[in-house]
Amino acid sequence: MGTEKTTTLETATTEETTEETSESMAETLAEAAEQIEADALAEEPDSERYTHYFKRPFTYEGRTVETLTFDWDTLSGRDSLAIERELRTKNITLVIPAYTGEYLVGMAARACVDRTEEGKRFVGTDMIQAMPLGDFQQITKQARNFLIRAGL
Repeated sequence: MGTEKTTTLETATTEETTEETSESMAETLAEAAEQIEADALAEEPDSERYTHYFKRPFTYEGRTVETLTFDWDTLSGRDSLAIERELRTKNITLVIPAYTGEYLVGMAARACVDRTEEGKRFVGTDMIQAMPLGDFQQITKQARNFLIRAGL
């Protein structure tokens, strides 16, 4: 009997601790999301265009870039649906676009205005995913901020 009571007490204590930890994590995530939104809304409203300057030249598949420019305002509903369709083919569930990394990468690839000498797009999702983490995060942050400022 004494062993059963101890086990029940330990289980109850563990469940309470897990519940408190989950609540704490949820509060922390909610606070972080609120801060991200506040930062995005504090940016200039005409920042639909963003030029990213790489810390070091970035080379991907033989092409080296020092800057990339993104015009978020050129994106359309057609682009959004195409990104969603691509994510579904990869079995990625889209809940909130502004907080889904793959969606933001798709946005950035489509919003990049840089082209080859022949006028063809050379920035794709694979190129963005291959970037150094700091550059990758800065570009996807700008995409997220655009969505938040647009109320999406």
